[in-house]
Amino acid sequence: MKALTIKEPYATLIAKNIKKYEFRSWNTKYRGNILIHAANTLYPISKNFDYNYRPGEFVAIAKIKDVIKLDEKTGKSIRSENPKIYGYHEDGYAWVLDDIKPINNSAKIKGKLGLWNYEI
Repeated sequence: MKALTIKEPYATLIAKNIKKYEFRSWNTKYRGNILIHAANTLYPISKNFDYNYRPGEFVAIAKIKDVIKLDEKTGKSIRSENPKIYGYHEDGYAWVLDDIKPINNSAKIKGKLGLWNYEI
């Protein structure tokens, strides 16, 4: 299955169904299920959210439903949905995540860059 490593708190915010867009500088033609892997790296913003983070673990499964090319207008529209979560994005791509389901997997796995394969 395809997997995507995402820094915390963003991986957990996806697992909690709070974050529905993942921002990347690159596009993907892939549509379908992905495992959301929590990176070992925490952004300083993590302390603004009261969650138990699970670095190195898979925290959710989601579907990449679509990819939106960002510009000033689309970035502003997404940001207006939740400025605290979506911040400031005017270029790159917003991957639209759907059908998000949290999972429990206590196995610690080293993440990778880009979309990567994980054998279930």
